[in-house]
Amino acid sequence: MPNKTTQKAPEQHSPDSQAIIGSQAETAGKNLCTVAEAAKLNRCSADLIYAAIADGQLQAMRIGRGRKRGRFLIRASAIGAWLQQRERQTSQELRARR
Repeated sequence: MPNKTTQKAPEQHSPDSQAIIGSQAETAGKNLCTVAEAAKLNRCSADLIYAAIADGQLQAMRIGRGRKRGRFLIRASAIGAWLQQRERQTSQELRARR
């Protein structure tokens, strides 16, 4: 009897499901950014972003271990919330000066 090896056929996705899978991966990548990217997008220094993370004002997750600080990833929604908080704080400070 000849030896028959059964090979599993590669999983096929419909074009629609491939588009959905691709868009989910694309969206997931856009929802996270590094400290350097967050600083560049917000036109501030990376030190300000690190300080906000250290103070607990900006939520981030540590990924791996870096030489000094490690690598942080920050959700876009966390950056938006942090910016709104800073905006409110600035408005209150300006009103208090009047």
